[in-house]
Amino acid sequence: MDLQLEGKVALVTGGSRGIGLAIGHSLAAEGVKVVVAARTQSDVDQAAQEIEAQHGAQTLGVVADVKSAEDVERAVESSASAFGGVDILVSNAGVPGGIGFGPLETLDDSLVLMDIETKFLGALRAARAVAPHMKKNGWGRIIGVIGLSARYSSRYPSERNPEGAFNYSGGPRNLAVAHLMRTLSHELGDAGVTANAVLPGATMTEDLAAMIDRRAKATGQDPAELRRLAASGNAIGRWVESSEVADVVTFVASPRAASISGEVIAASGGAGMGVFT
Repeated sequence: MDLQLEGKVALVTGGSRGIGLAIGHSLAAEGVKVVVAARTQSDVDQAAQEIEAQHGAQTLGVVADVKSAEDVERAVESSASAFGGVDILVSNAGVPGGIGFGPLETLDDSLVLMDIETKFLGALRAARAVAPHMKKNGWGRIIGVIGLSARYSSRYPSERNPEGAFNYSGGPRNLAVAHLMRTLSHELGDAGVTANAVLPGATMTEDLAAMIDRRAKATGQDPAELRRLAASGNAIGRWVESSEVADVVTFVASPRAASISGEVIAASGGAGMGVFT
């Protein structure tokens, strides 16, 4: 199937590694010009060069912290200056798993606010900055990459949460982005712009693989067993690859997905047992 993406321009925040980098590769493979945005110059340069070398696509690396409206606006203007506009926005920036953990009595409000600032306000700022370009062209795609904690309360051990306390920031930030996509879909729909949220579950990235290996060494557990346990709640019985999430995002970003807007689409391998969630 031709996704009709040749020549489109995409800005991917949090695009220098993990799922964001995989999305850049997937879009570039379809002929999209890719702008990689993240906080570190060396990281965005390396990611852009990697994508260009593998796919022959035009790429650009821009430094931007989504907690800064000025940074976001500058990233969008750099994209427009280099490639003539922004057709696709993928808001992927955020700390994996969140940062505001319990127990309730010791929960740090500032961490919860920082998490929401990065994920939700970052996505809002980026959407606000790209909307004029999309309206002018009469076409656009806005996609928020969020986690399954938008659907479920969660608690699991991690390096930031070694005791496996309840997560009080990951869910609210992700749910807010899902709500944002729904709202944007209605406000911008008449201009030919769709907005959707894509929810990965347990996804294998280089950072997560390294984190599991570090945790295995610290606890004396088998890394393979930790990976198995983390993926045990989904229907396919294995970790989802970052490239598989990227494939879903790329389709949603395409003209072929014109009928999909305001939706929350899981790319989790069927995680969870709920039916209408």
